[in-house]
Amino acid sequence: MSTTEVFLLAMLLIFVVPFAIWRLGRTEYYAPLVVVQILCGILLGPGVLGAAFPDYYAFVFDKPVIAALNGIAWWAVMSTLGKVSRRESSSSCSGRPE
Repeated sequence: MSTTEVFLLAMLLIFVVPFAIWRLGRTEYYAPLVVVQILCGILLGPGVLGAAFPDYYAFVFDKPVIAALNGIAWWAVMSTLGKVSRRESSSSCSGRPE
């Protein structure tokens, strides 16, 4: 498989597995989606998945895929900071108390 295909597989795992567990497992009554995402992130990491299935982990999360995932993570952080800064600057200019 090419790096792009493996990257798409990794993205599918990262986004679909937690949501499927949350919806199909009916965990919304016990934990919000973000908690399920954090727990799945721990399970998909090198400590659990990498220890249980090292070859599969090395195949899906190789260096080019990790680099692409890090790029998306940085973009998300910068996008969020941009939204927060725009919101703060617009609320401080409105003259209304918060």
